[in-house]
Parts: sequence; structure tokens; C-alpha cells
Amino acid sequence: MRPVLESSPALLGPFAILLLSIAIFPLILRQHWERHYQKLCALLAVTTCSYYVFALDGAARVQHAAGEYATFIVVVGTFFVVAGAIHLHIPRPASPLANVTFLFSGSILANFIGTIGASMPTAETPATRFHCYGKWNFGALLALLLILVFVPNGVREPLMLMVAMVSYFFTPQRVFEANEFSWRPLIEVAWIFLGIFGIMIPVLDYVEFHASDFHLASDAHFYWSTGLLSGVLDNAPTYLTFLTAGLSLDHFDINRLPDVAEFASGHGSRLAAISVAATFFGGLTYIGNSPNLLIRAIAESRHVPTPGFLAYIIRYALPILIPILGLVGLIFFRG
Repeated sequence: MRPVLESSPALLGPFAILLLSIAIFPLILRQHWERHYQKLCALLAVTTCSYYVFALDGAARVQHAAGEYATFIVVVGTFFVVAGAIHLHIPRPASPLANVTFLFSGSILANFIGTIGASMPTAETPATRFHCYGKWNFGALLALLLILVFVPNGVREPLMLMVAMVSYFFTPQRVFEANEFSWRPLIEVAWIFLGIFGIMIPVLDYVEFHASDFHLASDAHFYWSTGLLSGVLDNAPTYLTFLTAGLSLDHFDINRLPDVAEFASGHGSRLAAISVAATFFGGLTYIGNSPNLLIRAIAESRHVPTPGFLAYIIRYALPILIPILGLVGLIFFRG
């Protein structure tokens, strides 16, 4: 369990700066942003973490976040490489029905190999032919998933890296070339989420430490609070933060398994509200879930037009996702 420190509201500033920068600078200073966003992400993360280490004596908190980031990059990177070693061709021209069918298949596949693993073959596929090359890498994807689920931290990451290296070096280079495989999307995700993992430390600590001040008294409150924060932060730490907050309101300790079990049995709908919100609201922005940003980076590396950060929210998140998520909340989490 990660340690929690009471942080000053001023430490929420770097989070606001990065969020606004991602939203605005690509619109008004696109070339400068593409050249310098890495520096901004690193600066904000280092500044926040340094304050924690030297002013709050929070080295353990920073170390925990660094470990989470390392695991995150290993997971994203290994699935990126292995899934990128699978090349699919569809034997017919693109059509709305074919695209919807393909997206539906990807959503089903994501339940078994994760969002990153499922998103990569769908992103790499031109909608003109159907043949599968590098199909043995589906086995490598399954191996990654099993390692991720069943192998403990510390051992898991080296094993996943080994699977990815075997996949990369034993898959014919022509498969990667057919996919127009590039490291650039992964590098972009790594830099952006370096900043996010650094600046989200005080955000999560503030939410968790002041949970009682937010008057989270119902499933609906937990649903919307968890969801809106998950829309701009990674879903896993957001889920853990609000789960801890929910437990603490009933004087339970997340470090005690009997407490967690009692909370799950007595507040199943609240646990469901937190879980559903942390998962579904990640689609509200590009940074709410790493595959969002990864797929956008892949598309941009191939010069495929994609909406910007704000444009995506205005065109798709607000008019489509928010009403759907609102309907889910109204039906299932009213209490």
C-alpha cells in the first residue's frame, strides 16, 4: 500500500499546468510543443517529486510512484511491441459496417488481452485485406496477460520484457514494416505519463486525505467523483484512491483484507460505482487511459488526421460519452 501525505493545495498547480498545456499548446504553438513537451513533463514531475522528498520527507511516496510508473511503462511497452508484431489485412474496402464490426471485435478481444493489446492490432490494420501475419504473437500476448495477472511485482516486469524481446527479434522485420511500426508513439506516451505520474502524487493524496470534506455520501457521488478524476488521471491509482476513501468513511482499513471483504459484501453497489467509473470515464480525454494517447500518437505518426485534446472532448466526450455515462449512473447508481 502506498503511503499518503497531507499536501498543500498549491501542489495541485503542476497538475493544472500540465492539463492546460496538453489542451492548449498543441493548438497555438504546435511545433514548439512537439519539440519541448518532454522538458515540461520532466520539469513538472521533478519539481513535484523534489518537494515531496525534501520538504515533506516523502521519499517513500515518490519511490512508490516511480515503481508504479516503471511497471506502467513495461506493461504498455511490451504489449505495444508484441501487438505491433501482428499484421492483419481485411479483404474488402472500408465501410461503416466493417469498421463497426472491427471495433466490436477489438472490444471483445480487450476483455481477454487488455486494452493495449487489443488496440494495437486494430490500430495497425488497413481496412482493405484480411490475412494474419505473425499470428504466433497472439500466444505471446496471452503469455503477457498471464504474467501480468499471476506473477508478482519484481518478477513480472523482467518476464514481460523477455517475452517482448523474443517477439521483436523472432518476428520477421517485414511484419513490422507492413505495420509501419515506430517507437515514436511509445516515446510520446512515456514522456506524457512521466509528467502525469509525477504530478498526480499530490492530487491523489489530497483527495484521499480530504475524502470526508467532499461529502461522498452516496453511490452517485462516488461514481461521478471517481469518473471525472479518472478522465484526466490513470484509472488504476484513481480507483485505489476512491476505494481507500470509501473504506475510510466506514472506518475500514484497505491494508486489512477482512475490512475490504466486509466493505465489498456490505457496499457492493458502491464498489461497483467506483470500479465502473474508474474504467469507463477514462475515455473522456486522451490522457484518461494510456491506449487513448497511444492510438492517437500512432495515427499522427502516419499523418492520419485526429482531433486535438479539446476538440475530442467537445466533439465526442461531451455530446456522446457524458450522456451515456450519465444514463449508466442514473440507472445503476442513483443511491
